[in-house]
Amino acid sequence: MQHAYKYVLIAIYFVAIFIVLVRGNKFDSSKKTFFRLVLAVLVGWGLLLFYRVIIDFIDVQLAETQAQIEGIYAGDGAKNLYTLFYGWIPSLILVVLYWVSARGWLYFFRNKKILED
Repeated sequence: MQHAYKYVLIAIYFVAIFIVLVRGNKFDSSKKTFFRLVLAVLVGWGLLLFYRVIIDFIDVQLAETQAQIEGIYAGDGAKNLYTLFYGWIPSLILVVLYWVSARGWLYFFRNKKILED
């Protein structure tokens, strides 16, 4: 079932990973950056696990018919198991994209000052 609250959860997911990895990180220490990378993946994975539980709960509350409730519970175990085992993969992909973007951004602005001189 499509509900607007799911878009808010997606936005929170993207912002939370960004804050953990990029916010305040100068990327001057590879150990700190690696720690932040691992932490961001874990935060993203944890959020996905939390979202699996909360989405089922909210969707059941918003269901209008018994058929919708049965549809929610029909594939519940497989979705939960998939998120548990493979939920870290989308988080890792997003973290790598953020890391590459942030490194490129910093490289561009650090070298822009050198090129202007």
